[in-house]
Amino acid sequence: MMWAALGCSTLASLGIAMDDPSKDSLATALNSPESIVADINIVREADGRKSDQKRKLDALDFPSQTEAIAEESAEKRLRSTEEISVEELIEQAQAGDREAQYRLGTVYHKGKMKLDSDAAKEAIRWFTKAADQGHAKALYELGGYYYSGESLEYDAEKGFKLIEKAAQKNYVVAQITLGDYYLLGGSDYVDIDLKKAVFWYKKAAAQGDCDAQFKLAECYTKGTGTRKNKNQAFQLYREAAEQGHLEAQYTVGRCYAEGRGVAKDLNQAFAWFKKAALSGSEEARYKVGCCYRDGYGVNKDVIEAVRHFLPADEYGNLITSHYVGHYIGFPALREVLGPLKKLTGPSETFFEKWMQDLKQLIAKLIKDNDIKADSPMPHFWQGRIENPELLDLHQALSDFGIALFSLLDAVNLPGFMVNFATVPFEFDYKPNHKSDFLKAYLSPFSYNGYLTCFGKEAVAKGDLLHQLMEQQDEQDSISYTQVYDLIQKRIEIETMSEKDTQVNTTILDTLIRSIGELRGSGQETYHQEMLKEAQSYGISAEDIMPLENSPINPISYLKKKVHYEELSQEQRSYLVFLKEQMTMLKQIKDGLFNYLWKSVHLRNQRLLQVYPRLAND
Repeated sequence: MMWAALGCSTLASLGIAMDDPSKDSLATALNSPESIVADINIVREADGRKSDQKRKLDALDFPSQTEAIAEESAEKRLRSTEEISVEELIEQAQAGDREAQYRLGTVYHKGKMKLDSDAAKEAIRWFTKAADQGHAKALYELGGYYYSGESLEYDAEKGFKLIEKAAQKNYVVAQITLGDYYLLGGSDYVDIDLKKAVFWYKKAAAQGDCDAQFKLAECYTKGTGTRKNKNQAFQLYREAAEQGHLEAQYTVGRCYAEGRGVAKDLNQAFAWFKKAALSGSEEARYKVGCCYRDGYGVNKDVIEAVRHFLPADEYGNLITSHYVGHYIGFPALREVLGPLKKLTGPSETFFEKWMQDLKQLIAKLIKDNDIKADSPMPHFWQGRIENPELLDLHQALSDFGIALFSLLDAVNLPGFMVNFATVPFEFDYKPNHKSDFLKAYLSPFSYNGYLTCFGKEAVAKGDLLHQLMEQQDEQDSISYTQVYDLIQKRIEIETMSEKDTQVNTTILDTLIRSIGELRGSGQETYHQEMLKEAQSYGISAEDIMPLENSPINPISYLKKKVHYEELSQEQRSYLVFLKEQMTMLKQIKDGLFNYLWKSVHLRNQRLLQVYPRLAND
């Protein structure tokens, strides 16, 4: 219909709330529950006021199906030529084809062609021509114009009668509209008449319309305009649900859960709740969560329960606009996780300096290990720049710093590393965990041992932080443990190398002193003593040959000594550098984890601003 919100109905449009002593009904999910209560009161008053119906429903005159069949045939004929041009449509309409006249009116009404300011008048003109020939849909659309007063003088009576004629021609949309008018009161002209509402819903439901079936089922459930009949109501709910009617699918689940109009069957209840949830029902999503939590119709699974209690979009990202999530889902979440703690602590200004210091420390780690052959570098890099093992080590340190730096902004993300009262152990972090929307991470600085990431984006950041700071066994990723171990191993290697250099320097010192002591000896004695002295230090005869012809000139040994002393100095400087990197790593880890715990009250407050119902009411 172009004039009323039809199709899949809502309880708001019916003005009826499901009977539920726990108050866990669809009415709780609507934005204006007061209006529903008002509508229910109107219905109750009208039920008594209209007991003296002057006109018998069975006296209404309905034509045979011949007109409807002819109209459907004409519509199919035009539909079979979907590529028909506007010019051809106008030609057929001007020739008196009522289906073409209706279709042309629809073109103007919906704006499917370039329209001028008189578009509505053109739509009315063609709808009128088709309506004059008894076209049901045209009668309905024309009635809508009169009833709304759009581009025509407002005339509720005439509009209603045109819609009524369309309904009498078995146009299902018009029949449902009349049912809605009689149920709620369409205007000053149409009074509430519950029996007539049921009558028209029955007419539409008999044609297999799922919306009419659902509305009629609601009437049977509440006894609105008819006697209560839960069995009949269930059958109608089921028929509508099998056609994909969202509210009917949810209600069928409730019927099975409560044994209303059908034998109680929790397995069937769960199946229908899940089907409705997958179709987009937030109420059903909550019910699926309850089934997983309590093990009704499915094995207990706290992770799946929490997943369904969270109001989320199709990608799993948390959203704030869902009424059901705030007023049903979040209280259920509190039962599982405990409330989000309302903590106190230093102001945000205090932690800004802390975070600034952390960022500067990480930036220094990145800069110190960004090795480039064409960049200025400390003297101890001479001779090391071509060592692939050292290059890999310092590249790993730089990459670690870059990855960690990119994570620091996550501290402002709502749901990142917050503190709930109790989080089930099923959400404790582990590799390949199936929960991507809530995880608890062990923190060395917390009293209860855990901080929690809440929401898909926060969990992704939490996983990355855990990988960087805690992971130990992954070969293809970088982590604090890996780079720390790499530095430690390199320190051991460099320490051993520096010791070897010191030994070589000592040996050279001894040989040089021996040269001086043996200068006065004869040539033969000199060589014999030098060879003996060298061999005592494990030096071969070939290594002392440069002095054979110049026994009093130890220049080559002096050069070697200078080389070893320079090498030793470089090694000591590099060891100092490596130990500085190790110290920085520890400071970064301890500082970050301590920061996360000390500032958890700020992140809790930030999340409560977005989802206040995560705290105790």
